[in-house]
Amino acid sequence: MIRKYSVPVSVIASCGLLWFGGCQNGAKSEPEPAALPTANEETDSNGVGPRITFSYMGHDFGEVSPNTLYKADLNFTNAGDDTLRITKIDKCYGVVAKLVGGKKEYAPGESGTVQIEWRSATEPMTFTRELVVHTNDKSNLASKLKIRAKIMLKVTWEPKRLRLTLDDDTASSQKIRIRCLDDRPFSITSFKSTGDSIIADFDPSAEATEFVLEPKINT
Repeated sequence: MIRKYSVPVSVIASCGLLWFGGCQNGAKSEPEPAALPTANEETDSNGVGPRITFSYMGHDFGEVSPNTLYKADLNFTNAGDDTLRITKIDKCYGVVAKLVGGKKEYAPGESGTVQIEWRSATEPMTFTRELVVHTNDKSNLASKLKIRAKIMLKVTWEPKRLRLTLDDDTASSQKIRIRCLDDRPFSITSFKSTGDSIIADFDPSAEATEFVLEPKINT
């Protein structure tokens, strides 16, 4: 007697998006946040003291692809007349921040960089975070830097859940249709399934606005 089963299986197809000719929209960035003033009217008993001045109070990545690593540099200068010390950078969920070179002290007029990196989520969303840099600048002990991005899907696929039909001798599956949302060419770079039980033939050098994969099941 032949027994048949219908099994839902999750399959991930990784698409290589081409920056210029590929399936990629041009980033639409919002205007850069306003820069900090380069002078401060507040002084202490010893004079101006250290003053941290960022070129921009954050970074807007604009529209980005999902599941991709992004980096940005936030530059600052000691606009005061005494040594500036970076005492701490608060942990920020989803964002890694560090001082380039690990340097924590800056002489008057010296510049430095806070480098940030984060990996975008796999689903569409608006990403916002606030990064806080603590210093010995008495007029600005905690500089708050805004980080923004809009995660956009570049491709879509059907079906969302793959169902396999299994029996004693054979196995079959639905075809997988992957297409670009802006009708620009892209390529499929890899295909993975749990335990490598499902494979699909594709040419990683081929570019198109749509692909149809025929999964093959290892029974």
